[in-house]
Amino acid sequence: MLHDGRFAPADEVERVVGEAIAAVPDDTPVILDGTPRTMHNVKWMEETMPKLGRDLTHVILIEVDLETSKKRLGLRVREDDLPHAVQQKWDLFNTKVREVIDHYERSGKLIRVDGRGSIEEVHQMIKAAVT
Repeated sequence: MLHDGRFAPADEVERVVGEAIAAVPDDTPVILDGTPRTMHNVKWMEETMPKLGRDLTHVILIEVDLETSKKRLGLRVREDDLPHAVQQKWDLFNTKVREVIDHYERSGKLIRVDGRGSIEEVHQMIKAAVT
């Protein structure tokens, strides 16, 4: 996401993600954070992953409410994590990313995790969900 609250250009995200995945040995699992965010990214990923010898097995949605999100992101002290920017991210999430979530839910790959717990609690829930 850019500082002005917009998503980075799809082709740039896809180039960077594709290069990163290609650089990982075939026998090493890959975990992506924050992508795909748009249906364009989903289409690219579904076409590209098999070409890279990969299969998308799980999509984890760590669910938090807006206030928790503002509080946690505010701890990072980054310009794009100020309260107004978090609100923009939230609004964008609820419009663009929602359709990605719906897509993966229909495919049976979506795993929802309650993100309101501690980092360790959330980590344990994710591990339990994917193993």
